Amino acid sequence: MGDLIRVSDAEMKVMEKVWEKGEMITVSELISMLTKEEKEGIWIYQKVATFLTRLEKKGMVSKTKKDKLVYYYPLISREQYNEDAAKELVNTRFGGSLKGFLTAFSKNNMSKKEIEEVKEWINHFNHQ
Repeated sequence: MGDLIRVSDAEMKVMEKVWEKGEMITVSELISMLTKEEKEGIWIYQKVATFLTRLEKKGMVSKTKKDKLVYYYPLISREQYNEDAAKELVNTRFGGSLKGFLTAFSKNNMSKKEIEEVKEWINHFNHQ
């Protein structure tokens, strides 16, 4: 995709539910999903609709009308968004150095399983 699309924490909570649904979703369905997860915070129609409008302007979602209901759907996958976010993190915080990024994690005592997963990932690129 390229440049990371900036979203607020609240917009990301809404976006996560859009991705979780995996298909078109209404504002009412989103409110139901959001309120089940969070006891605190009031997810009202206007608030969620505003976040969706912002996400639409940012190119994260689009909408369609069907049977008098407005449905929203993602324009970017969770995987693509996370890939863009990871690339930006490595580029901005670690000067583009994947080694620097991995070194930061190794200071937090990676588990043996995580170390093996990184080794497998590296080996994948060595055999291409």
